[in-house]
Amino acid sequence: QQQQQQSPGKAASGSSLTWDQFTITDGKASALGAEIKRKVLPDITNAVDAHRYLSQFDNVQDISVLGGEAVIVSQLAKVNALQKGNRALNEELGRLGVCEQMANMLCSPLLTGAGVGVGVEGILVQLFSIVVYLCRYDGLVKASEIAANVAKLGQCGVCELTASLLSRNIASPMVSEQVCFAIRNLAANADNQVKLGSTAGCCEALVRVLTRHQDSAGVVEQACWAIVNLAFNADNQV
Repeated sequence: QQQQQQSPGKAASGSSLTWDQFTITDGKASALGAEIKRKVLPDITNAVDAHRYLSQFDNVQDISVLGGEAVIVSQLAKVNALQKGNRALNEELGRLGVCEQMANMLCSPLLTGAGVGVGVEGILVQLFSIVVYLCRYDGLVKASEIAANVAKLGQCGVCELTASLLSRNIASPMVSEQVCFAIRNLAANADNQVKLGSTAGCCEALVRVLTRHQDSAGVVEQACWAIVNLAFNADNQV
């Protein structure tokens, strides 16, 4: 039974071992093995595949190397689709270092340069969607929070980058909505509330977002929820 529990990690890490090489005769062990094969192994494999793709993007200086903005958006959207509603996958991504990678990606010159185009706008939306699900695997419900990922994202500078990119791309309702969603989930952590509020200036940025996009229901909803969570910190209320 112990051997069966260890094998998913071996299979996901590129070992030649496969499930067919293991024989289980005990009924309970067999049931456990089938459950691990059905649920855990795909989660780990998906996490490794997502990590491999995100690592590749992390090191790219020219987006044309990956086939252009549309290809990157498409691939990041696939990562998002895997993340949604999947606690095990998001926890595994956190253990693999994806929280730290997000900080590297979000400070890329591709995204922080002046005059961000439509294609890069789509990349930003998908990257912040990854942040949303790393924090809460279903996106919205507090009970789905992955506290370890929320803390890691704050510790590696994602809060400050989030505020900066919101201010830089405030003209885009699509980016503004997704960044506000990310702020909403990042602000579940008390330390992050301080970083987002007093240090990064998110409170002021959110007011500007509401002023600029008051006719966009999606932006207003996420900005208001972000304000609610930031307001748990007394200094942010002033």
